[in-house]
Amino acid sequence: MDVEVGPLSPIFNSVLSPPIAPVVNKKRGRGRGAWNIRGLNDPLKQKEVLSFIRSQKLSLVGIVEIKVRLENFDKTVRFCFPAKWASIHNGSNDRVSRIIVAWNALDVTVDIFFPSPQLVVVKVLSADKKLFYVSFVYGHNSVVDRRSLWNDMNTMALCIVWSSMLQKNGIDRPPLNLDLERDWVCSNKAGNSYSNIVYKLSLAASIYRLWRREIVGYFSKKWFLLQLFLFS
Repeated sequence: MDVEVGPLSPIFNSVLSPPIAPVVNKKRGRGRGAWNIRGLNDPLKQKEVLSFIRSQKLSLVGIVEIKVRLENFDKTVRFCFPAKWASIHNGSNDRVSRIIVAWNALDVTVDIFFPSPQLVVVKVLSADKKLFYVSFVYGHNSVVDRRSLWNDMNTMALCIVWSSMLQKNGIDRPPLNLDLERDWVCSNKAGNSYSNIVYKLSLAASIYRLWRREIVGYFSKKWFLLQLFLFS
């Protein structure tokens, strides 16, 4: 993967919160980029984002720390990205969006896979039919808030694994939570055909893996606390 630091315009020398230099990944033509913009409400930054996308010939870009209120989002997007580009953001549960992902729909197909206040994961299908996932993270500063980010990342990883299992079983739908997944199995995989048995074994193995990880983590934590008590 060819990753390089993109150019940072001298215009930001006069901006109160200058952005961090963007990162670009170029491979076989049009590339992908990410930028911690440190606030996207400034018209100078909006103009520079558009210039950056065009100069680097990007087809997908993630902008973090945008700090855009929901009521201003549509206007901001209009100035930041080329016409006919599509975009998603993670501001559905908050009044302020922190991450935005935008792409050229002529080059890639993008579906939001896992959104959260500190993490956005998208599933990307390129023009040459290659499927991959891209994560954009902008974490909170406090330790307590970061814990929810770690939990989201664990959940997201399991979703990607289970999504792959669904595809290998010929099932075209997103992952469900455990209760809904169980109900779906009872309704759609009740028989003992080969495909049904394989699917149920896949689900059972995934549940066992999750249960084992949680149990090992629980007892490791208890053993650590016991050692502190005995040897302190």
